[in-house]
Amino acid sequence: MFFSINQTGTAQGMVGMWYGTTANLGDTIRVTCADSEDQQKAYVMACSVPINDMYGTGDQMYNEPDAFYQGSRIAGRIGITTAAEDKDIQALLTCLDWFYTPEGAATRSFGLSQEQLDSADIENNLYEEYGVEGGAYTLTQDANGNPLYTLNYDANSDLTNALKMTRMVIGMEYTGAGADLDYTLDNGDTMVVTNAKEQWTRYTSTAGLMDYNGQFDDDQNQTFSELNQSASDYMAQNIPNMIKNGLDGWDSYVSGLENLGIDEMTEIYQGIVDELFANE
Repeated sequence: MFFSINQTGTAQGMVGMWYGTTANLGDTIRVTCADSEDQQKAYVMACSVPINDMYGTGDQMYNEPDAFYQGSRIAGRIGITTAAEDKDIQALLTCLDWFYTPEGAATRSFGLSQEQLDSADIENNLYEEYGVEGGAYTLTQDANGNPLYTLNYDANSDLTNALKMTRMVIGMEYTGAGADLDYTLDNGDTMVVTNAKEQWTRYTSTAGLMDYNGQFDDDQNQTFSELNQSASDYMAQNIPNMIKNGLDGWDSYVSGLENLGIDEMTEIYQGIVDELFANE
């Protein structure tokens, strides 16, 4: 989706807009800026994905983007194999269902509450070891009466991944960003980071297809992997040239992708989608 074709210029403050992360926000860029005034005054703010107002027909311009890199509030995939035949599947599914409830989502996203800690016997208690008091979070209400989750530890520390369960289970994730949230998250973010999360989640990704890759059979997966690598290499070589020099070579670029089997990749995806949504 994004091509960083001039990373040196970006670090030196010579690129006005680029794809970055929260680590690039604020005044952190000053130490690598080339201009002496920028070294004193440069400041980076986040913006949402730009709206196309230059390319294509009137129908293709001024539309909100429908596919881009973005985390989801409903996260994760799980597969249950025949090795689970003699296990308590009902208990497993009950547990997984719980992680889609508000309490389960808070546990998955933040860690254990004080009530949960009090009810458990934990040998290596990281909460005690690192002085996290009151559990991972405190639950109150915001000004609108919605749940307000306040983290009791630094969300930007290494401790975050140690306390959270996002890599252990699937479920609903509380990120504190996005439209129409029915809760508020106070994790100590600075104003520039809070603004960034609001900008980066302004639009909903409705056309991303990567979640369907887990449905490929062995033959589809092998075909897709081979074609995708060739297509990715081709785009990495050709798109930067069009970014810098314009779209005069657009037709030949598209022909090159077609020759690499783009239509076959599309057919694989379409077959998966048709099968999954056949009854809708």
